[in-house]
Amino acid sequence: PGPSVLYRAEGAVHVNGSVPITGQTTFTTGDVIGVAVDIDNTTVYFYKNGSLQGSKTFSSSDQFFPFFRHSL
Repeated sequence: PGPSVLYRAEGAVHVNGSVPITGQTTFTTGDVIGVAVDIDNTTVYFYKNGSLQGSKTFSSSDQFFPFFRHSL
């Protein structure tokens, strides 16, 4: 499998299955989660209820296959 970036309900961002990057807030039922990918600046952004929760840069050679899963 290719590279992956996950923003999980406990508030951690996992990159390629690595130890989580912490600092983001948790989310629960009723929260609106947003993800934005800036291809030009090779950055993925994570939002909760319209507020930026964190970001992660990636390699410009990575391929993208968006996938969303609801599992609260």
